[in-house]
Amino acid sequence: MPQSSWQTALRNPINILTIIISITAGLISAWWLFPLGILFWFIMVLSMVNDPAFQIQQVIDRRSRLPNRFEGSYGQIEESQVKLIHFLASVHFQTRKGFQPLQNPVNNLVATTYQVCQQMAPLDDYVRANAASNPENELENLGRLMAIIEDPTARKGYDHARQSLIDKVNQLKFAKDRLARMETLLKDIQNDMEQILYETGRLRDSKPQDIRQQTISLVDVIHQRMDELIALKKLLIKKNPDETRASE
Repeated sequence: MPQSSWQTALRNPINILTIIISITAGLISAWWLFPLGILFWFIMVLSMVNDPAFQIQQVIDRRSRLPNRFEGSYGQIEESQVKLIHFLASVHFQTRKGFQPLQNPVNNLVATTYQVCQQMAPLDDYVRANAASNPENELENLGRLMAIIEDPTARKGYDHARQSLIDKVNQLKFAKDRLARMETLLKDIQNDMEQILYETGRLRDSKPQDIRQQTISLVDVIHQRMDELIALKKLLIKKNPDETRASE
């Protein structure tokens, strides 16, 4: 069972050592060292719980594994997110303030990307479950068989099987198309995150107004990717592949 942020912080070895030292100092040296140590311990735990890098790492540790086709690219996106958080924590306050508008959009983008990948998992399962089958060939063979059957009654007996194969072909096409789109979008987001890391590093020593201006451009890119994710998410709601293709 995943631990909460508070549980993880309380069980951190450094924090445990701090409270042990506080108790020992209070018993051996001076009583006032104990409440002082407890106060210091509480501040350390609170700082850890509120640390953005710690919070993101907790999310990463709790998340379920994605399908293999998504895991690699998403892992790189996640890694870039963590690097960005560490970078923002390392720069001067004024510089960090200029980059601050990036943080929430980046976190939202990564979270939404994960959610859409999760929603794609049933499609990936369906494609893998049918990897050994070839419904298009089966449909073609059935069509040739039906073409040589002259008895309408006999032909009618194959209609249900033919319709089932048609549905399966359409469902597989629908699933493969959405999975391919998601893989392409993941690569684009991965490249965008790497570009954000490059740009923030390049602008580290720039003037605040230059940082703010470039940050606005980077946020616009993030919003564009969010729009693409939402559009792809909406396509997943459409159950009928024929209706989906007609709308496109």
